[in-house]
Amino acid sequence: MAMKALPKEHDIYLIDHAWVFSVQDAAATLLNNEALTARLEKLTEFTDKLDIPQVEEKKETKDAQAAF
Repeated sequence: MAMKALPKEHDIYLIDHAWVFSVQDAAATLLNNEALTARLEKLTEFTDKLDIPQVEEKKETKDAQAAF
């Protein structure tokens, strides 16, 4: 929810922290927190949807005189 109106095409940054931990407590936390474990598994699961269509590069020739 926005606290105030944002200008059109304004930059918005979304940050989602899954887990802040110390190395010493990591294993115990995961063993005792099924929801966190499931969330981390979902974040790191492999998917075959990694194929990104290639965009053809368009080479434009620009007329130096057209800029003036």
